[in-house]
Amino acid sequence: MTTRAKQMITGRIVFDGDVNMVNLQVDRINGVDMHDFLHNTMLTSGSQTVTAPQVVFSHPDGLAVEGDVHIEGDVVMKPGGTINSVDVSELYEDMVHQGWHEDITGHKTFANNLVIQSDFTIKGLINGINISHAVLRHTKQDIQTHVTFDGDLEVDGSITVTGLVDGVDVSSLASRVVTLSTDQEITGDVRFRDIEITGSLTVDHTVNGLKIPEDLVLVGESQTVSGKKTFAGDVTIQKNLETRKLHGMSLEHLYSVVHKHFSRLAKSNTFTERVTFGGDTFIHGNVTLYGQVEGLDLSAIPPLPDFCNTSHSQLGSFSDQLQTLCPVVNKLIDRTSDLPQHIGYFNILQNIQTPGVVKGAFFQPDPEADYWFIVLTPVPNADGDGNPCTASLGYMCGAGKPYCQPYSDLSLPTHNPSSIEFYTVHDMPYIIWLNTGSGTRACLDFLPPSTPHDEVSVIISPITDNPMAIPTKGAMDLVMFGTERGVYLVVANSYDEETQSSITPSVVFKMIRQGDEFTFTWVQILPTVGAQAVDIVTVNNATYLCVANHHDSDADTGHLMSQVYVWDDVRQQFSLLQEFSTRYAVDCDLFEIKGRMYVAWAQHNPSEPPGIVEPIIIYRFDSFAGRFEDVILQQLQVPGAYDVEFFSAYGNWYLAIVVSDGRVRLFKWAGINAFAQDPFYLDLQGAQDVEVLTHRGEVFMLVPAYLSSDSGDNTADTILLKAYIEGTAGPGLNSHPCEVP
Repeated sequence: MTTRAKQMITGRIVFDGDVNMVNLQVDRINGVDMHDFLHNTMLTSGSQTVTAPQVVFSHPDGLAVEGDVHIEGDVVMKPGGTINSVDVSELYEDMVHQGWHEDITGHKTFANNLVIQSDFTIKGLINGINISHAVLRHTKQDIQTHVTFDGDLEVDGSITVTGLVDGVDVSSLASRVVTLSTDQEITGDVRFRDIEITGSLTVDHTVNGLKIPEDLVLVGESQTVSGKKTFAGDVTIQKNLETRKLHGMSLEHLYSVVHKHFSRLAKSNTFTERVTFGGDTFIHGNVTLYGQVEGLDLSAIPPLPDFCNTSHSQLGSFSDQLQTLCPVVNKLIDRTSDLPQHIGYFNILQNIQTPGVVKGAFFQPDPEADYWFIVLTPVPNADGDGNPCTASLGYMCGAGKPYCQPYSDLSLPTHNPSSIEFYTVHDMPYIIWLNTGSGTRACLDFLPPSTPHDEVSVIISPITDNPMAIPTKGAMDLVMFGTERGVYLVVANSYDEETQSSITPSVVFKMIRQGDEFTFTWVQILPTVGAQAVDIVTVNNATYLCVANHHDSDADTGHLMSQVYVWDDVRQQFSLLQEFSTRYAVDCDLFEIKGRMYVAWAQHNPSEPPGIVEPIIIYRFDSFAGRFEDVILQQLQVPGAYDVEFFSAYGNWYLAIVVSDGRVRLFKWAGINAFAQDPFYLDLQGAQDVEVLTHRGEVFMLVPAYLSSDSGDNTADTILLKAYIEGTAGPGLNSHPCEVP
C-alpha cells in the first residue's frame, strides 16, 4: 500500500493510530449504513430540514438552539416546560387572539397610531371625556346640555333653534329687525352709535328732549335765547357780546372796579381801598396787613405755642383780643354749619416704621367690621444682602392701640415683589402677589415641585386648598374682574429676561376648574411694551381696561402708544378701543364722574431730574361716539408722577398724585370738567405710591415710604392719614367750642 498511488485493498487493515482522510467513501462503519446515517441525523451546526414525523428530546437540560427554528408541526412539552423562560401554555391562555371575542382587562398603551377597521366600544373615558357625550362633526345628534363656544362658530348648513339665541327669538327676529332697504315703522327706542342720513329726516316729537327746529339755536339767524345755558368748555366770541349782567354783576361796574384797582398791578401790589374776594383765595407768598381781620389785630397775637400756653405772662394782655376773637369764630361756625359734608384736610394717624416699601394695599374683608388690614410690599433687596427673598408686611388696623398693629398672617413670602393686591369677585376673596425675575420658586417653597415655570406670581383664595401659580414676565400691576362666565385676571408684564426685551405681551387669565382644584389659564395676550400699570372700570354695563406702556428697551424710548380696551361679552376677550400718545407712562386711572368716564395718564421719565414738569393728561369719553375725545380735556402741571389714585368721598371726586419731588398732591373736581389743586399736600421722602380707603364713612390715605428718610439705614416712615370731615355732620362745626367767659 503506497502513500500516493490509487489502489484497491481487499484485505483487512487495522490502523493502530489516528487516520486523517480528505475524502472517504464507505458503505458501512461499525455495521452502520453510512447513507442512512448521514440523511437521518441532526447535526450540531449548519442549516438542516428535519422531515421525521416526530422528534423527542428527553435530555434533562432541555434543548438549546442558537439559531432560528422553524417547526411545521406541533411542539409538545412536559407540564411546566418553557421556551425562553415563557410558559407557552399560560401565554396562550392570556394572549389576544385574532378573530376571537375577548375581554381585555389590562392597561394598554399604543405608542403608534391605532387603526380600527370595525366597531369600537369604550365604556370608560377617552382623555377624560365620555365619547358617547361628545358632539360629532358628521353625525346627527340631539344636544341636551349647555354648550359654550369660546371661538367663532361656522355652520355650513342651516341652524334650527327652538329656544332663544342670546335671549332673542330668532324665528320672529326677521319681522322685527330694522332692514337696510325696506320701508318700515320703528316703534321702539333705538340708539345709533354713528349714523349718516343722506336724505331728509322728519321727527314728529323730540330729539334728546328737544323740539326741532323750535328749541335749536340756528347758525346765521337772529334768535332770542331765553333759557339758561352753561358752557362746559371754552367759549370764543368772534364778534361783540351785549349783555346787561354777568354772574349778577353789572359789567360797567365790574369794568370800573377792575380798571381802578388792578390796572396798576404792574407797578404796585399795594391796595389802599377795600377789596372783597368772593371765592377761595390762594396767596403764594407773604401778606402784610396794616388793618384788622374780622376786627382782630393779628400783629398783636404772639406765636401759637405762646398764645396757647395758659400760664403765659402776656396772656392777660390779650383778653380784649379774645373777647373779639371768640364771637368771630362762633360766627364763622354758624355760617358754615349748613355746608354739606366734605373732606377738610388729612391728619397723620400713625407713622409705621418700615424697611423700604414699594407699594401698599388696603384690605377690608367685611366693610362693616371694626377692623381692616394693610399689606406693604417690600423693596427688593432692601437690606442690601443680595437676597431676593423677602416677605410682605401685614397690619391689622382699627382694633387697638396703636391704630395699626403687625399681623403675621399677612406676611407672605415674595421674590423681588412689585405688587400685592386684594380683590373680591363674585363674593369670593383673592390675594394676588406679583414676583419678578427668574428663580421665584426658590423663595416660594410652598409651591409644588412640578410648577413648570421659573418666574411665577401667586393667587390664593378660599375657593381652593392649594395656591395657584401663573407664569409672568416682569409683572408690575394687575386687575381682577368677573363676568357671568367666570373670573378673569389681567397682568401687566414689563420685561422678558429670556429675550432681554420689554416688548413682551401682557396676559389675560381665566380661572378654570381642574378636577377638585382651580387654576388660572391664559386666554388672551395684549401687545404691550414695558407695561407698567393697568386699571379697569365698568360704566353703563361696559367694562374698560387701560394699559400704561412705559419704556421700549429695544429702541430705548418712552414715546409710546398706551391703550384702552373694551370687553367683548360675545367673544369673551378685550378689543382695542383707542390708543393714546404717552411719554414714559407709569400709571393710568379709569374713573367715572356723574355718569361720564375719564382716563388719566401719569408720566415720568426716570432719567429726568426731579422738578421737571411731566403733566398728568386727562381725556373725556364721548358716549355718543363710543370713544374718548381726541382733544385733551386737562393737563395737571406736576413734576413727573409715580402714581395717580382716583377716589370719591361725600359727593366730591379727587385725584391723589405722588410726584417726583416726594410730595403727595391732591386735586379736587371743580365741577366744570376740570380738577383744581387742593391746598393740601404731604411732603415725604421718596414716596412712590398712594392708596385711599373709605371704611364706614371714614376716609384713610396710605403713603408707603420707598426710600430712607435719612442717609443712614434703609428705614422710613410709612404714613397712615385720616380725613377730617367738615360739614353739617362734621365734628366741631355744630357747636361753639370758643365761648367768652
